[in-house]
Amino acid sequence: MVPEPERVVAPADSPVAPVSAEQVIVAYFHGTVRCEACLRIEHESRVVVEQHFGPERAAQRLSFVSVDYDLPENAHFLTAYQLPCPSLVLVRQAAGQALEWKLLAETWQWVHEPLQLAHYIETEVRSFLAGEGGSADAEAARTVSAAEQP
Repeated sequence: MVPEPERVVAPADSPVAPVSAEQVIVAYFHGTVRCEACLRIEHESRVVVEQHFGPERAAQRLSFVSVDYDLPENAHFLTAYQLPCPSLVLVRQAAGQALEWKLLAETWQWVHEPLQLAHYIETEVRSFLAGEGGSADAEAARTVSAAEQP
């Protein structure tokens, strides 16, 4: 079980508007100082979401957000989503509550192969949108409160 963070603040520049319907957020968590590979993962992730999921974005079923976990107001995401390093996480939420989440662990495996990275991200997002669920512990997913959403 993930402990409740003491301070819970979503990034102010988050493009995610509160919606009552189910929504998937593609969240790229990173530190303030980033290497070329970190920037590549963020770029490829954003491009995949923008180019391959237009209808889902238009319907507010899917959004992309980049979150700097080195900022004090975002540090709780490191434990809430069990982030081992800069990471891409899919979060399913409804009415502001996390239902489940999935850490895309193979992202770093494909970082130097853009086509495979894009394919991996697209495949994982499509599966998650289809309800094929996260690999994360369901209890841990439930402990991420509405205010902790990326």
